[in-house]
Amino acid sequence: MLNILMTILKTIKMKKELITVYTHDGIFHADEVITIALLDYTYTIDDVIRTRDKNVLKHAMNNPKAFVIDVGEDYNPDMRNFDHHQDLQVDATNVLVLMYLENESFISNELFNALTPMFLAISAWDKNAHDVHSRFENSIWKDSSNISILIAEFNRDPKSNYVAFQNAAYFAARILHNRINSIEMEFKAEETYNNRKALNSAVVIFDAYCGIWKNKESNYEYAIMPNPQGYALISRDSEKFPIQGIKNVEGLIFIHKSKFIAIFQGLEGAKEAGQIVSGVK
Repeated sequence: MLNILMTILKTIKMKKELITVYTHDGIFHADEVITIALLDYTYTIDDVIRTRDKNVLKHAMNNPKAFVIDVGEDYNPDMRNFDHHQDLQVDATNVLVLMYLENESFISNELFNALTPMFLAISAWDKNAHDVHSRFENSIWKDSSNISILIAEFNRDPKSNYVAFQNAAYFAARILHNRINSIEMEFKAEETYNNRKALNSAVVIFDAYCGIWKNKESNYEYAIMPNPQGYALISRDSEKFPIQGIKNVEGLIFIHKSKFIAIFQGLEGAKEAGQIVSGVK
């Protein structure tokens, strides 16, 4: 698993070719903005030119050193032209570029698979696939926001469109970087889970943060792992396995009222609490 993680880190930083990116001006959307963030992560972007000038785009679309995204009415990966508006069957620009980077080994297959659900969701929103806009508006999530909505709202920035686009691009870059960091942490979590130690039949101890332990098929009701303040004791299900009866354990810092987590200064206190809440000696 560690080898897979190192492959991800290596392939995403391996090639830093200097490129120029062309996209349309005016109202922007998440598909081209997140694409620019992805390209900035895999290349060094010299400039982003936003235009619909046909002469400028014609020159760019014949320049293999340029990426033309979400404009130009041409999908030609060999020439790095990635528009989708000319064909309703084609995914949005962000998915097309993601596929290109994986096919060209700029990113690993593991990272491609991990990013695909988020990128497909952005694509579906951009194309209003299956009338997703109406279904979202009429769903219980109508008062929340997805990535596409959050990025689109930068268009309402009272500043110039140029500044709004720059702000949206920075925001998208942070989202993408955080997602990639989370993916890397998930791979590390697999290794951490495989190195687990059992305190007893109901409590497992990890030597690093392991956010995936609840997804595993196991009998562990509680987990102990490092926390910025010391060590955390975490319940798999606070209704079935509440953390309680440990107020007198030495080193206790905090117990959440929902009884799903308690924080301790040291490992020994967390282990003592784990024995108490599990009822297993």
